Amino acid sequence: MKKIYLASASPRRLQLLRQIGIEPEVVSVNYRESMNSGEKPEQIVINNAMGKAQTASQKISTQNSLIIAADTIVAYQNRILGKPATRQEASQMLTMLSGKEHYVFTGVCVLDSSSDKFLSSVAKTSVEMREISQQEIEAYASTDEPYDKAGGYGIQQLAGLFVKSINGSYSNVVGLPLGILGIMLKRFGYEVSAEWQ
Repeated sequence: MKKIYLASASPRRLQLLRQIGIEPEVVSVNYRESMNSGEKPEQIVINNAMGKAQTASQKISTQNSLIIAADTIVAYQNRILGKPATRQEASQMLTMLSGKEHYVFTGVCVLDSSSDKFLSSVAKTSVEMREISQQEIEAYASTDEPYDKAGGYGIQQLAGLFVKSINGSYSNVVGLPLGILGIMLKRFGYEVSAEWQ
């Protein structure tokens, strides 16, 4: 069985992989994510995921291994929302998304270290927020949650309270679309369910 590496420091992506029975080795990558406003969200997340996977492959000497990398962004009315740097930015993002529908895009790349062959794909999920009061927004912005998450919220934590509905993959909104990933791994001969025995 191939060894699995995760080219991400995201605890949420690690947790999602563990949830389906994969215990990857985490590789921290110093890759500067591009947010080129001239590109479509799908292209941005694919480019970033591929860049992270290729950067991680330079750190790995193990042959017969697969590297998983991903990048997630939130898009609202052709505007890309990254990770808020300040409380004010977090509040502005949530105010913008309140009562509205937006999209979450995650690009996934799986790279085979022995052949340098890779597969990449994008998941898109629509998320509708309910109306969020200013008091709720300020309370949420005062927590640690918004600041390492695209769009300034985490659906799997406190901000799940704000989500009215989603259409598409839930795990995509968390940061790693597991259904798509499973198909990609299978194409490289890695059967996730074999880990369940």
